[in-house]
Amino acid sequence: CVQETGINAEYMGIIILCGMMNLRVFQKVLRTRLFSTASKKEYNVVVYGSNVYSSAMALALSHCSHLGGKVVHLTNQFMSRKCPKISLLNRNSRKLIQTLLQMKTEEELSTAGHILKSLNFYDHKINSQVAFGNNSGTAECLNKMNSFFNKCGCKSSANDQSICAIDEEMLRQMLSQKLKDLKTDEIEGRVKSIDEIDKKVKLTLEDGTTIQSDLLLTGERQDPDIENFSVPDKKSIFYQQKVASCLCAIPEDLDEGYIRSLSKGLISLIPIKSKLAMLTYCYPEDREDIETMDKTDFLKEANMKLQEVSKCNTRGIIKTPLSYPPLIVDILSERETSQPAWIQSSKFFNKQTLLFGEAAHTFYPLLLHDMNIGLNEIAWIANAIAKAKEATSYSQIGTQYEKKGITQANAYGTLQHSIKCVTQSDSAFPFKTIQALGSGLLNMLPLGNYLVNELAHGACSHPSKYEFTI
Repeated sequence: CVQETGINAEYMGIIILCGMMNLRVFQKVLRTRLFSTASKKEYNVVVYGSNVYSSAMALALSHCSHLGGKVVHLTNQFMSRKCPKISLLNRNSRKLIQTLLQMKTEEELSTAGHILKSLNFYDHKINSQVAFGNNSGTAECLNKMNSFFNKCGCKSSANDQSICAIDEEMLRQMLSQKLKDLKTDEIEGRVKSIDEIDKKVKLTLEDGTTIQSDLLLTGERQDPDIENFSVPDKKSIFYQQKVASCLCAIPEDLDEGYIRSLSKGLISLIPIKSKLAMLTYCYPEDREDIETMDKTDFLKEANMKLQEVSKCNTRGIIKTPLSYPPLIVDILSERETSQPAWIQSSKFFNKQTLLFGEAAHTFYPLLLHDMNIGLNEIAWIANAIAKAKEATSYSQIGTQYEKKGITQANAYGTLQHSIKCVTQSDSAFPFKTIQALGSGLLNMLPLGNYLVNELAHGACSHPSKYEFTI
């Protein structure tokens, strides 16, 4: 070739080398263009989060036919827990879950939950027990409470006392599987930045993928490292306590749960399967020994607190025998420790981004009913989007939801906070006197019994029925 062209061999070598380098550059560009994971996708609605709230919202919107499949569930890496997180759902919540999962009977929920006939709430300082089902109050009392809840934008459900202890992770898995069965788009990736462009939301993932939508819904607390994501101001009350949760073995099958109000916190034992229960122990922040206790000592402490009862001042107040929880036989999981707090965003809607569930609020775990209010929000949002004819109405939906959501969260949080202050003494006189008076009123008046009854069954955070249909 060199001889025929008359080109010097040294120059020919340089030409060949340049050609090879250009070919490598061309191959790199071609590979980037054809095989890169970076891409651009457009949707009507993006649901972001890996928890049970985000999965339920994505599934609810997947049933909205007018969206035409333009819904995507964007998940990040799910954080595993040392032990399950148990929530108590009333019948309205269970009906929504059944609708989303297209279940015909409640028994199909047995994979994730266990139906309880009653929940015993006991305040040891005044030695009283609200035996649910026996203290429902008079018709006049019922009407007063219904009126109160209606003013807060809530409804009562006292006619149905049954509740369901449900494992949130098991429920999330069931919802995720249903999303896959419906072939709903799911993208796994960590969000790098969120931008607002021409009344649309643009999410950029770490792998370069961009997702654009008319509305962003998030039910999970967001990573503050996300660029351009303005997290709304929050009002926070952190309690000087810690909560330890773990799975434990009990000697018998139970269909009722137990909650004991202690002087510095509470302890609950909620059955979730045959001879299996969830223990939640709230203790003072200065009890550092709880975290270092071995399993045997913690088991002894928990049993002592569960059985703790004041023997004085009965004076005929108790109309039914006290129901004691069974002794715990064994601790079956690691202890998960956290600090209880009431945290709530000042805004639930910001431009094209809407917060619900854990992204909007966290409550003091007094009666394990956080999930009821989150599902209530999901039902309202899904109903509103299902009725919306065009994306331009999403802003109006967000404004209406924010007003409703903040009102309900405030009512629910204030109620839990008030009962926490009434039933747990951590202040000096004169607050203790006021506290004792409040405890006595809660115990003696039918209205007080009914109030705790309704709170325990999630009535103050729920609509009377769901109108969301598939």
